[in-house]
Amino acid sequence: MTTLQASELGLLIEVGFWALDERQFDDAEALFARLSEVQRENPYPRIGLAMLAYSGGNRDDAIDRLRGVLRDFPEAVFTRSLLARFMKENGQAGWETYARETLERVQEGVAADTARVLLRDAGLGANESSGPNPGPLMSRRV
Repeated sequence: MTTLQASELGLLIEVGFWALDERQFDDAEALFARLSEVQRENPYPRIGLAMLAYSGGNRDDAIDRLRGVLRDFPEAVFTRSLLARFMKENGQAGWETYARETLERVQEGVAADTARVLLRDAGLGANESSGPNPGPLMSRRV
């Protein structure tokens, strides 16, 4: 699995997110863990592991994992908006900064919509929307 074409990697990542959506947590974890080891240049396997941690109730671990992704991929807008969401849902201060930074980088897509909804629901503006409400946790990715 160390030499993957971009299309193969994308497909395996989608399979991991599908497994997560279908609550096949062990399969998703095994796939994301292996992909994160051999495909360090792609943030999505690590994002998947963070989402698994969050789904399993390990919110602090999930937030720490997303912060690690942002250290390695500072322009990862989906990671930034997901981190804002997790922090807000966990009652942690500073989530607004990540939401606003998302909107500074993108104006359309799931990441932007997530950031807008978070800010709007907190009464902090961002009323314009480029699309539908991002919905439940597993409705993700840009």
